[in-house]
Amino acid sequence: MEMDLPQTISFSNETIYGAEINFVKECYPEGELKNELTARERQKVKIILKEVAYAKFIEQQENEGIDL
Repeated sequence: MEMDLPQTISFSNETIYGAEINFVKECYPEGELKNELTARERQKVKIILKEVAYAKFIEQQENEGIDL
């Protein structure tokens, strides 16, 4: 199943995007998804968002004292 990109994202905590923050901001000016992203840009954004989600999952597990 192909993952759709969210239409909007928040930049309230920019550190979660790490070194890719500038790229993400280019793809989401004003927090809104640009219409004219190339297939390669879309794929890169998906990879970044998956990495962010995984990092948040690990952080939550550690905060709850769950060993992975």
